[in-house]
Amino acid sequence: METEKEVARTSRRSFLDVLGAAFLSLWGVAFLGVIYAYLGAPRRRENESGGTLRAGSLDRIPIGDAIVVQHESGPVLVARIAEVEVLAFSALCTHVKCVLRWNRENQTIVCPCHGGAFDASGNVLYGPPPRPLPKYSAEVRDAQIFIRLT
Repeated sequence: METEKEVARTSRRSFLDVLGAAFLSLWGVAFLGVIYAYLGAPRRRENESGGTLRAGSLDRIPIGDAIVVQHESGPVLVARIAEVEVLAFSALCTHVKCVLRWNRENQTIVCPCHGGAFDASGNVLYGPPPRPLPKYSAEVRDAQIFIRLT
């Protein structure tokens, strides 16, 4: 017959065996989830169609102002400079990728991190940015703003 000590050791070992199996099972499920996410088809956002980003209605942006539109390849700064004319740039500073802001008073694009600034054409005015901002082709169709990202 088993002694009380052997019974306690057996039940403790059984508990640890079950706990270990449960832990390894959870890791296995998590690993399969990562594999599925990696191999699965990329998801499309509703405002994307190929290399074109639909940035919304022209009425969203007052003349002389700008907005930042989020996109999976990075944020895009869209500035409305006239009644039906918009400009689009990467909203990431060419220095260390800080998200840029529009300065309505000066009509410039400023970097809040290191004091850099760009003019309304994306050229460097001052500060540490080493090069101009990447510019995107933007057009207005039926009062909607479309930006070609390719």
